[in-house]
Amino acid sequence: MPPVAASDDDLERLFRPRAVAVAGASTNVDSPGQDYVRSLQVLGFAGPIYPINPKADEVAGLPAYPSLAEVPAGVDLVISCVPASAVLELVAQCGARAIPFLHLFTGRFSETGDEAAAELEQRLERRAREAGVRILGPNGLGIYHPAAGLAFRPDLPADAGQVAFLKACDFSADTRHAPDDLVTRHHRIDGIVPLAAHLMDVGVADAAEVDVDQHVSCSGFAPPKVKRR
Repeated sequence: MPPVAASDDDLERLFRPRAVAVAGASTNVDSPGQDYVRSLQVLGFAGPIYPINPKADEVAGLPAYPSLAEVPAGVDLVISCVPASAVLELVAQCGARAIPFLHLFTGRFSETGDEAAAELEQRLERRAREAGVRILGPNGLGIYHPAAGLAFRPDLPADAGQVAFLKACDFSADTRHAPDDLVTRHHRIDGIVPLAAHLMDVGVADAAEVDVDQHVSCSGFAPPKVKRR
């Protein structure tokens, strides 16, 4: 059976995934591949967390799997910390498992100005569309939504609030520390979406409408109906 594409107007499984896999999960405590796993643990993500690392038996105390093909159950969101050269295979694995969303912390695509990297990004976009996989990124931190147990740093506050914002940016200090700045100003945060400086698929239009009172979709973002580019 061919993979089923994620609905263009439903980002619920992105903002409130039932299970998350971290591709490129690492045993190195000073690495993004460790931070994303620990962030899910520390913020109390309620669903299964699947570290993907073919060279490790476990990561952060969790069983590690050689690839997405070996993960024992369904996954809604994959967080990619693998090199750019490995992302096409990762997209293929997501498609084979009908995983609807892939967040690319992975960078070094067209933002580098390199022609070969830009061509790889174009191939990636085509492959993801064919596989029915929607992409957040590339070169983006991902989602901070404490009510859903999602974060890109394990030291972010776990208490949710009623402030939500999104930002188009790359991996930078001002974005990584935005939650701290807002909490210092006595604002509890419902959600942050630091979108990449250039967007392959999921973008500002998808998460632009805010309904903090009803918390429509997780993190207060009620995505309007949009069509793929």
